[in-house]
Parts: sequence; C-alpha cells; structure tokens
Amino acid sequence: MKKIIILIILLLVGGALFWLFNNQLAIKNEFGKRAFQDQKYQNAINIFTEVLSKDKNNQDAYFFRGATYSARQEWEKCISDFSTVISLNSKYSNYSNAYWSRGYCYANSGVLSEAIDDYTRSLELGTNFTALVYENRAKAYLNNLQIDEAEKDWRTVLQLDPNNTMAREALEAITQAKTDPNYDPKLFLDSTKNKKY
Repeated sequence: MKKIIILIILLLVGGALFWLFNNQLAIKNEFGKRAFQDQKYQNAINIFTEVLSKDKNNQDAYFFRGATYSARQEWEKCISDFSTVISLNSKYSNYSNAYWSRGYCYANSGVLSEAIDDYTRSLELGTNFTALVYENRAKAYLNNLQIDEAEKDWRTVLQLDPNNTMAREALEAITQAKTDPNYDPKLFLDSTKNKKY
C-alpha cells in the first residue's frame, strides 16, 4: 500500500512539473508576442529563441519569431522559421498563415515563383486574410509579368473588398498595359504605397 501511495505522489508531482513547464513556455510565448506588438523586436526574438531552446517543436515560437524577422526585413531568417512551422504540423492554428507569411518573405526577397506558390497554398487551405493574400499574389504575378493571373486576382480582391482603391488602380494599369504596348504595368508597383507584398 505504501508503494502505491508513493507511486501516486510521484505521478502527481511529475504531472504538475510537466504542466508547470508547458505553462511556463506558453507564458514566455505571450511575453514574446507582446514584445513583438510593442515593436521591441530584438527582445521578442530573444524570448522566442529561449522558448525554442527548451521546446524545438514549439510552432507558436517559430511562427512569431518568423513574423518578427519579417518585420525586421530579415527575409532568410523568416523564411526558415515559417518553413519550420509548415514542416512540423498541419494541424497548427496558424498553418495557412505560415504559408502566406512565408510567401510575403519570398516576394520581398525577390523569389516570386515561391511566393506565388505559397500564396496559392494559403488560399487552398483557407485563411482569415483572403483579400490580403489575393492582393499580395496579384502583386507577385504583376511583378512576374503574369498579367492575366494578376488581373484575375485583382478582380477577386475587388469582389472581396469593393472599396479597395489599390485593386482599382492596378486594374487600370493592366488595362492600359493591354492597350498600350509601351506601358509597363510594373510601373504601378513602383510607387511607394504599392511596392510591399
């Protein structure tokens, strides 16, 4: 009987320690997210890296560290972190967002075909940011001179967001490019407000 009581106590203590350890990592992740929101990017990176040193499969830490690297325009690092999120588990709540986030990083690093693939995968999986993903993919298509695909995506953006002035301006630029062979539709993307993916 005494051995059973000791075993039960050890199981309870072990379970409590396991719960405390996992809870501590979740709390640290929340501190990292807060640092990210407050634009304290180096602090956020340090926190997420600490979490990852204790839990190499923590998708939340990879996702938000990737978002932090993206905010700092460290494209290779954010691509790496979002790739890790994608490789770990398709059941993760931000799984489709990891694709569009990695697509954003690919686009800004000039790897347009990978960006387009990731935006497409995000849309296939279903995202909370559908209009934004179509908008970003349309920009990548336009920059890649895939005019017809860009036009389709801009039209979809307008269906989802009828007040989107960027989509209207892009469609005007595409129409001008189709009627004037000397007009480069990428000029539309060259303006500061429309450049980012």
